[in-house]
Amino acid sequence: MERKRPLDEKAFLPSRFFELNDAKSQQSLSQIYEGDYVTEKGGDTVNEKEKDSKLQKEHDALERLWDQISFKLDALCNAHFVPKQVSL
Repeated sequence: MERKRPLDEKAFLPSRFFELNDAKSQQSLSQIYEGDYVTEKGGDTVNEKEKDSKLQKEHDALERLWDQISFKLDALCNAHFVPKQVSL
């Protein structure tokens, strides 16, 4: 007796249900989420320039702190450094 494959009356074909768009998005995922969040909250309440200037000030403060920490670490590392004597 020969085996027969059962016939699917309703075969699943994903291409019938949606069309795949291969075009690259113009926005990043974070920008999309930010836009969704802003529309959900009822609009943009913070001025973009104020937000950018505040963020820039925070970045500058962090850079100054990092420079101070790096300077102190370099000073600690170099304080105990003694070069090897050259032997002939």
